[in-house]
Amino acid sequence: MVRHRRSPPHRAGEKHAASVYAFSWGERYLQLERQYQQLVQLSADTNLLMELLRQEPCHVAVLEQVFQIAQQTGQLEVAAEFLERVLWAYEASYHPSFVQAWLRGDARMLAGLPANAPFFRALHAQTMAISRRGCHVAALSTALLTLSLDRVSDPTRMRLLIDGLALRAERAHTLWLLDQSYQEELRQLPGWAFSIALALRQIHSYSSAAPPIGTAAAAAAAAARGESEWEDGGTAALRRALLTFPAMLPAALQSCCGGNPAATALSARWQRVVSPLIAVAELHFGSATLQHMHALYWERVSDIWKHDAL
Repeated sequence: MVRHRRSPPHRAGEKHAASVYAFSWGERYLQLERQYQQLVQLSADTNLLMELLRQEPCHVAVLEQVFQIAQQTGQLEVAAEFLERVLWAYEASYHPSFVQAWLRGDARMLAGLPANAPFFRALHAQTMAISRRGCHVAALSTALLTLSLDRVSDPTRMRLLIDGLALRAERAHTLWLLDQSYQEELRQLPGWAFSIALALRQIHSYSSAAPPIGTAAAAAAAAARGESEWEDGGTAALRRALLTFPAMLPAALQSCCGGNPAATALSARWQRVVSPLIAVAELHFGSATLQHMHALYWERVSDIWKHDAL
């Protein structure tokens, strides 16, 4: 790994210039990479991949390929082993200053570089694996570290996962702080908009008088503006989310209380009343991609919403 240059802060809230890091491949590794590409084109025999691994135990592309094969065939223990080997191969090449800069949030990395891309994919896979094991706080921490490397392009789309991980880890204040650091632009994502509303409700339940733990600076700034977003228990944020993404309510009712006659009636009434009033409602309801995002969000977090309602 090499450190290229100092990068200026991307956002107003970032006080320090960040260091841009990148992994680099040597000539011998490039030869093995070309050999790997030829093997993939000629044969799907995993034994050939294992033979290449015997020549270079830290060949990231081969380790990643074997990890994916093991995962798809249900060999989860084998998949976990090869994923750890991918991460270890990268850890062994860290720049001396990378870890501390990464933990401070001052490290940046371009995911578009061929040597960097597998690192992002491995971190994404590790986040999902940790979450499946029920270690939601650790999964959230891994996701935040991954996002910090490339907050602008977010190559692994961690912003679509972090809201659910934060709610599941009971770290509502962490989600709110991240939302503030993006100046609320993430509320353009349907899942994020609803997760923030639930997070504000949870923060309000902690204490209606004092700011939540870890939000001192942001809370002071909000107080200076005469604002305290969680004072109403997230009602305003939920109202805004419903008006911005009206199709989310029928999806929520279907996921959280499907089969309930009252929920079915409310869903039908909502679509009948709201659609004519909101000019963009037809676009929301007609977008297959947006509807897919709705379904994925409620598939991931419907149990959290049901538990909070209780």
